[in-house]
Amino acid sequence: MRLTVPTPPLSWDGGALRPWHDDDAPTLTAAWHDREIARWNPVPPDPSDERAAGWIAGCDQRLVDGRSLDLCIVAAETDDVVGEVGLSGFDWDRRAALIGYWLLPAGRGAGLATNATSALADWAFSELGLSVVVARCNSANLASQAVAQRAGFSHAHSDGEGHELWVRRSTNPNR
Repeated sequence: MRLTVPTPPLSWDGGALRPWHDDDAPTLTAAWHDREIARWNPVPPDPSDERAAGWIAGCDQRLVDGRSLDLCIVAAETDDVVGEVGLSGFDWDRRAALIGYWLLPAGRGAGLATNATSALADWAFSELGLSVVVARCNSANLASQAVAQRAGFSHAHSDGEGHELWVRRSTNPNR
């Protein structure tokens, strides 16, 4: 299934989601170099602006292929990219997907990841027809688990590979 970017863009008091732009490559490179982001997320072994630009350029194809939807989290007051939230691992038969997120230091502690995660999950239920969204958090990443919990996800179980699975289900009884 071909994915689309939320239109109009998803927003809340204090932030919004938007697609990655070519000129965001230095910010993505900085994120890949951030110790906390690299600690919990896969990052390239040689992060560079060129590699970031290539990843950003691939966003449209990943949408067309139905593989992932990757969006920037921007702070409303500055429109600066402070993080990322995305959907991937789609299982269309089960109407399910994974959700992931990270924040740069400038975005941490303001509820941006929680609001972004909640907004994207709501959109996935209403616009993509998903019935479940799963956050797979490293068992030691308590901040990520707290985001999932605050965004309305319930702890389901440990996956036996060092991750906690947090699940949020659609409230639509037809899903």
